[in-house]
Amino acid sequence: MISAFKIWDQDIKPIAHNSIADQIKEVKNLLDQNLITESEFSAKKKQLLGL
Repeated sequence: MISAFKIWDQDIKPIAHNSIADQIKEVKNLLDQNLITESEFSAKKKQLLGL
């Protein structure tokens, strides 16, 4: 099973003018819809923040 996180990460490339905050909000929306796990959200958030 491919998680929504992997699909989002691979298939949907952030638009250049989207701020990091906007991208985090998009990932948070996936978490709120139970499409990704808390650990997937945390990992993507760290990636977006460059941590």
